[in-house]
Amino acid sequence: MNLLVAVTSVLIFILLLAFAVRLRGWIREMRRDIYVIRDEVRAAKELNVSLGTAISNMTAESVNAACINSIGFRFPVFLGGWSIDTFLGRYLIQYILEHRPKCIVELGSGSSTILIARTLQLLEEKETTHIAIDHEAKYLGLTRNAAQLNAVADGIEFHHCPLARYESLDKLWYSGLTEKLSGHKIDLLIIDGPPGALQPMSRYPALPLLLPYMSEQCTVVLDDAIRDEEQEIARRWIHENPEFNLTLSLEGHGLATLTRQ
Repeated sequence: MNLLVAVTSVLIFILLLAFAVRLRGWIREMRRDIYVIRDEVRAAKELNVSLGTAISNMTAESVNAACINSIGFRFPVFLGGWSIDTFLGRYLIQYILEHRPKCIVELGSGSSTILIARTLQLLEEKETTHIAIDHEAKYLGLTRNAAQLNAVADGIEFHHCPLARYESLDKLWYSGLTEKLSGHKIDLLIIDGPPGALQPMSRYPALPLLLPYMSEQCTVVLDDAIRDEEQEIARRWIHENPEFNLTLSLEGHGLATLTRQ
C-alpha cells in the first residue's frame, strides 16, 4: 500500500511538473503575443497620426493653392519640390497685404519672386523695392523669363551674385551683395538660398551680414525649416540677436520667422 501511495505521489508530482512547465511555456507565448499586439497597436496609432497629418497637410495645400491661384497669373507658377511650397506662398501674400513692406529682398529667386511681384502689382505698390538675388545665372534668367511672361518683371531688380568665400565666416556667400544693398533698408528678407547641401550651415551668414541693412521693424523668413540645420541656424540667430522673436512652423517645407518690432 505504501509503495502504491509513493508511486502515485511521484506520478502526480511528474504530471504537475509537466503541467507547470507547459503552463510556463503558454505564459511566455501569451506574453510574447501581448507584446506583438501592443507594438501593432502603437504602429497603427502612429500610422493613423501620420495619415491624419498627411491628409491635413494635403487639405491645407489645396486651400493655399486655390487662394494663390486666385490672384491670377498669365503663366503657371510652380510650387512644391525645389520651389517654395504653398505655405510660404500664402505667408508672403498675407504678410504683404498686412505690412506693405517698402523693401523686399529674396536670397534665391523663383516662384516666390513671381508671387511677390504679382501681389505688389495688384496692390499698386509701385514704391516698393523688390530685389531678387541668385548665385546661378541660369535660374535667375528663368525667373526673369517667367516674370516677363506674367507681366511683372518691371517691378523686380534681378541681381546675379556668384558665390565666393567670406573668410570672416568661412562660408561661401553671395559676392557683391552688400554693395547692391547699399542705401536700402530691408523690411522683408526671404532666405531660400544658398542650397543647404552646399556647405554646413549654408544660410547662416544671411543675418550676420545683412543685419546692418535691415529696417528697425523687419521680418526674416527662413525657408526649409523642417530641416534640423535650418532650425539650428534660427536658434543661433536668436541667441546672437535677442531683439528678434522666433516663430517656427513645421507645415510643408517649414518656416522659421524672425521678427523685430
